[in-house]
Amino acid sequence: SYITQLHTILTQIHPLEILCQNSISKSSLQIIKAPMISDENLRIEFLEDDYFLAANTKTFISQFFSEKNNSNEKKQKKDQLSEESVLSLPDPVVSCFSALIQYLKYFGISHILKFSSKLQPFSEAGLYMKLDGTTLFNLNILVGDDGVSSSKGSLIWLLNHTTTAFGARLLRRWVMKPLINKAAIEERLDAVEELASARATNQPWVNQLLQNFRNFPDLERYLTQASSGSSSPQHFQLLLDSLSKASNLLCKTLNNAFEEGMIKSPLLQTIVTQTPDITQILKKFSKQLDPKVAKTIGSVKDL
Repeated sequence: SYITQLHTILTQIHPLEILCQNSISKSSLQIIKAPMISDENLRIEFLEDDYFLAANTKTFISQFFSEKNNSNEKKQKKDQLSEESVLSLPDPVVSCFSALIQYLKYFGISHILKFSSKLQPFSEAGLYMKLDGTTLFNLNILVGDDGVSSSKGSLIWLLNHTTTAFGARLLRRWVMKPLINKAAIEERLDAVEELASARATNQPWVNQLLQNFRNFPDLERYLTQASSGSSSPQHFQLLLDSLSKASNLLCKTLNNAFEEGMIKSPLLQTIVTQTPDITQILKKFSKQLDPKVAKTIGSVKDL
């Protein structure tokens, strides 16, 4: 049933924000607020039904794609979606896409929906095992034997030794979507084995990462707030400082270890070589943020 499918999708995605139409059914809302899905970080926004009406969606989407591209968008034409490709999607998807455009316009970031790299299919056949909500519940993957929101006694409770909030969320996604591709499994195992060995032998580069990322701020959450314009100036400054620290650690610590031949795993090597240096971008933002002014305003949207 669609209720089971909805429960499975939301459990596996574990969203931070959900947009609903005002007339959402009680059964659907109960699924959204279920213990395995909802937590203190989940934000639920209710939009007018007009945002989702099929009669309005084509107009909204046509206007959206006819808007003049900025210079950054022009540089990424190969990655851009077309109006035709969006309108060819199933009607419910088109309606939700249209509503999302209107919602993100308020924050000035609707343009990200024009890039195909920002959209990912939920089902990736051949890569992951698909576990529905009932299976996750019955196998105590996310919740314990008491069947409530507590994870104590569950598989994720046993495995989770992460030191950051965003690391815990990534582990949760991995546990809910186990790899089934042999090459991908072996690649991940090689990376884990190398990290475990480096830690057991007290290699400086892995110890530096562990020490510095312990009690690290929730970058994922702060980035979401900043992109929506709801971040407080204090949180935005913390985000900049934390990103600067993380960038320095990843770019310098890992690069040094890579250049010295300490990193052998292809997956770890890919992470090292594909991690961008964002130092100059962060400096640019820091110069634009006046600490004295920041204390007097409510959000970065007011800057």
